[in-house]
Amino acid sequence: MTNTHTPGTVDVPVTKVWDDNSDQDGLRPDDLAITLSGTDGSSRQQVLSGSGDTWSHTFTGLPKYYNGGIEIVYTMAEDEVPEGYTEAYSDDHLTVTNTHTPETVDIEVKKVWADRNDEDGVRPETLDVILTGSDGIAHSATLTGLTNTWTHTSLSLIHI
Repeated sequence: MTNTHTPGTVDVPVTKVWDDNSDQDGLRPDDLAITLSGTDGSSRQQVLSGSGDTWSHTFTGLPKYYNGGIEIVYTMAEDEVPEGYTEAYSDDHLTVTNTHTPETVDIEVKKVWADRNDEDGVRPETLDVILTGSDGIAHSATLTGLTNTWTHTSLSLIHI
């Protein structure tokens, strides 16, 4: 009589999420190495890359148990966190999110009237202005002569 046993295996998906406004500042690397470690002392490396904000890989056919039936727990770690990013791991340590806050710039808008101090009395009480960045996003403001002396500073527009 021959007893055979096929050891159990698992597939372990890992995910890398970029929270950086689709690499607006151009800091994201082309690829990134991660290490998958098991509680059995094993480790495997994989280089992740992609064109979107989420990169992933699935390690297939990994041992499910070791040392007489103890279930292996797998966790992922980045080999190096890119400069300018902070990392945060999911509770199961199989998803890592790298966050980078894009640079912003404040822009002051000022309306100057060349009407001899409203000599003809036709100057409006308010004036709406729209700032449109190279990203196509419009930001509006209302200028008045009474409260803001026809100036406005935008609220931290994303710098492109």
